Amino acid sequence: MTLYQLAQQVPAKFRNQILEENLIYKAIPQPEDTHMKMLFIIWQNYIEPGNEMLDMACNKCLYEMLNKYKLLQPHFITLTKEDKLLDL
Repeated sequence: MTLYQLAQQVPAKFRNQILEENLIYKAIPQPEDTHMKMLFIIWQNYIEPGNEMLDMACNKCLYEMLNKYKLLQPHFITLTKEDKLLDL
């Protein structure tokens, strides 16, 4: 699956929230961080639903997840632009 396809799995309202609130760059890969919790929940529900191995207490896992979000961000932007074009 491509990064673009992964980004498409996240509903538009969450993609918009991630971008508008700049969650990816505000998040700190620690279980206590509010921004990271939100990104984790979105990942768990839409990108890897049913993955029992996801663990909010695993700092290394959160670090890797955050890095993947950084790769997805340009695709979130592209999808948001596409959505806006469709609304015209």
